[in-house]
Amino acid sequence: MKKILFVGMIAILGAAAAGCFSATSYQLADTVPKGGTDLGFGFSVSTIPQGSYTSADGEKTDISEDLSGTVPNPFPDILMRFGLGDNTDIGFKLFFLGLQGDFKWRFVNTPSFSMAIAPGVYYSRPFIVFAQYGLTLPLLFTFKRRKRRFE
Repeated sequence: MKKILFVGMIAILGAAAAGCFSATSYQLADTVPKGGTDLGFGFSVSTIPQGSYTSADGEKTDISEDLSGTVPNPFPDILMRFGLGDNTDIGFKLFFLGLQGDFKWRFVNTPSFSMAIAPGVYYSRPFIVFAQYGLTLPLLFTFKRRKRRFE
């Protein structure tokens, strides 16, 4: 029971620390084996805000004037990871109006637990209104269940 409570608390803390939802941003601490590749697909979820903005030249533009509240929009994500070594890999993600790259280093690897960091950079142009650049430094955990043999 304590183990379930601990895992639940970790999941809640992880969800609370998350930013914009993108299922492809969540990954295991385990790396792709040397020379191997992984290909993944997923969806990001974004919303169209209601309101307006003013451009640099002073022109006011209404956003989704006829919508009440916000509308969720799923956008496809494509990602690929390449194994560089036993504990390292490199990954690239193409998402709606942006791209991201990262380098993952797994520094703890036991039969029941792995931990890694994956520093990365991203560039995005949401709704082609402004550009975003950023750095990421996620700390990744993987809890592994041991396989039990049934006799």
